[in-house]
Amino acid sequence: MNYSNTVNNRFWATLWGLIFASGSLTTNAFASIFNGPSGPPPVITSQPASQSLAAGVTATFSVTVTSASALTYQWYFKSIAISGATNSTYAIPNAQATNAGPYYVYIANTGGSINSSTATLTVTNSLPAPWISLDVGPVGLAGTGYANTNLYTVIGAGANLSGATADQFHYVYQTMPGNGSLVAKLNSQSGTNVNGLAGIMIRETTQAGASFMAAARAGNGLTLVRRRMSTGAATTTITNGPALALSNFWLELVRSNNVITALSSTNGTSWLPFSTNSFTMATNITFGLFVTSGATNVLSTASLTGLKVVP
Repeated sequence: MNYSNTVNNRFWATLWGLIFASGSLTTNAFASIFNGPSGPPPVITSQPASQSLAAGVTATFSVTVTSASALTYQWYFKSIAISGATNSTYAIPNAQATNAGPYYVYIANTGGSINSSTATLTVTNSLPAPWISLDVGPVGLAGTGYANTNLYTVIGAGANLSGATADQFHYVYQTMPGNGSLVAKLNSQSGTNVNGLAGIMIRETTQAGASFMAAARAGNGLTLVRRRMSTGAATTTITNGPALALSNFWLELVRSNNVITALSSTNGTSWLPFSTNSFTMATNITFGLFVTSGATNVLSTASLTGLKVVP
């Protein structure tokens, strides 16, 4: 007797028996041969919900499913599988405008599979009046700025704020009508190289070649002042300020007529002046928070708190 032929004959006899019993050759017929009964497919009892939230908040999508067998999940964003998103819940910490769009989840068990309905995430960037968010110069990648209570986040690209006659950075600013000051504590700085900067600035206008003075933290951790003395001139780094730990990195700029002074502090109370410069600027100028990553193809993110604005 040919053993191989006997096994093959039994296989095909079983298969054809299933076909005749069910009336068709189905996936479940094959499954019953190789894996036994597959059971019912998953049933979604709660779909992921669309949501709208402010930038910087955590977005969370979830789905509830009933199933007689083990489940697998895969979340999708704009029809592309999200790496590692293989649970019934998917969270997006610190959601940004780039995270906005459609999401759904694919769910499967041994009985079949199903896609959830599509949920749309809307992310809004907001700043309290009179703050304005603006890219200055050809930054390469669009930046943004937003505030959640007293935490301000500024995201920006740009290759130049050093030695150039025109700047590239993201600016969150307002108008300074005459004399005034700005205080901020830099809490974090990421996505930057040694030419990247984050800090505060007093600037005559929002044009790329405007005169300005900035107090900032460089990508290598140094505290410095950078300036352009007149419109269209090259920028210069005039001083390296005191060493400040990022956990206590306070900066202040004070304008008194044509004189701008940069100060630093480790506690926001005791201040040390470390650079003073004279400018000829208009009465109404701008001041605010800024970020440049040091490259047009990279975004840098800085978070700042403790803002004090005068007037």
